[in-house]
Amino acid sequence: GASPENRNFKAHLTLARIRGLRGLEVLGEALEPYRDMEFGLVDVEEVILFESELRRQGADYSILATGKLA
Repeated sequence: GASPENRNFKAHLTLARIRGLRGLEVLGEALEPYRDMEFGLVDVEEVILFESELRRQGADYSILATGKLA
């Protein structure tokens, strides 16, 4: 029942949202059981690392780093 968006789709992956260093420890513990698991393959040409700051009106994204892959 959702209306389609007017912007182009860009595939992305949210790795985690944590609050402070305590959240980082909890994230590490949650990921530990999947340490040696393979999830499949995908071709990636570029990696962009974003930081998101959650606000009442939605997330505000800032680019931290970019890198082209060979």
